[in-house]
Amino acid sequence: MAGLKSGLTYKQLREIYNLSEESLEAFVKSYNYDDFKYLKKMNQLEFIVEIRNFNQEFRTNLLKDLLYPSVLCIISFSLTLIYNQFFLPMIKSMFEVDGWIQIIAFITYIAMLVLFFVVGLFIILCFFIEYRFLIYILFHQLRLFDILKIYKTYRFVYTFKILRNLQLSTKQAIEEMRELKKMRDVSWLAYHVDERLEQGFDYQEAFNLEYFEKSFIFHFKHRVFNENLVTLDEYLIYLKSLLAVKIKRLSLIMKLINYVYISVYIGMYYLLILQPVRILEGLL
Repeated sequence: MAGLKSGLTYKQLREIYNLSEESLEAFVKSYNYDDFKYLKKMNQLEFIVEIRNFNQEFRTNLLKDLLYPSVLCIISFSLTLIYNQFFLPMIKSMFEVDGWIQIIAFITYIAMLVLFFVVGLFIILCFFIEYRFLIYILFHQLRLFDILKIYKTYRFVYTFKILRNLQLSTKQAIEEMRELKKMRDVSWLAYHVDERLEQGFDYQEAFNLEYFEKSFIFHFKHRVFNENLVTLDEYLIYLKSLLAVKIKRLSLIMKLINYVYISVYIGMYYLLILQPVRILEGLL
């Protein structure tokens, strides 16, 4: 993008970076953004670069905050599996095990299944686009989905801001976003906004959807309807900060749960190991 702005042609850039696409149009289409309605090729490329940077930054931050808790979840699940499927049956076959140990094992096993379900749901929301919106539509009002709602709003506003900076009107930006099949969440939200506009709703009513973060309409009506794009950046900063706080809080909660869970299982392993010693002491 910087190369094109500096005066280099795409042909020259292709030779420098060994690009396989023969034209700028083919390069843009290689990212599956072939459904632009208003943007010119140069602006399309700028849009793609902005969105790619946005996605890469978000994935990096998400990985940084949730990788360690996710590893702890895997360790917890492994401890549960080893304990309930191998260790506990082996000890029970040789010695009588206290009933309360079995009860604790059962309770923690159920807790692990619930945690595994939550992690699995999070993975579906992150990677399986086909099911993402169905789950989001059904459960978007639950507090569990606050992070996802903030993220969807952040992506929508960020995309809208890019298009407005590329000299599209509010209506044109919404129509362009509606056609972005590569960004299904943004396209889906823009579809609802555009449909409400077509039905005669004013902008404030059209943007007032329950799928957005709750502060969205209060900020947006001052930033968009007054054509104030500078202060729209302030709202993006607010959403980014809010999302970061929510993710860090989720990371902390996951860590605490796993620390407690692993500690309990280590304690139960220790008690089971001592079980034969107690039996031998009783025989002496």
